[in-house]
Amino acid sequence: MDIDAGPRVVAEPTDFARALDADPAARTAYDHLTHSRKREHVCAIESAKKPETRAQRIDKALAMLRDQEPARGRAARAKTRGDHP
Repeated sequence: MDIDAGPRVVAEPTDFARALDADPAARTAYDHLTHSRKREHVCAIESAKKPETRAQRIDKALAMLRDQEPARGRAARAKTRGDHP
């Protein structure tokens, strides 16, 4: 068995890529996601059967990405919410 050490790339659908490029905050958040999280967004968009559903999923993905807080880890988020002991 060989180890695949090459970079893992998620191919963004053209319409999603255009939407990300038009929204710098969403693009930055998307670019910082893990491979798995990027793939989740792309699979959700590509699995839409109707163009309207696809557009709604792109809008939803952009909103989620815009609202994402910087990746600081669960412990840091818990401290800011007062969940720590």
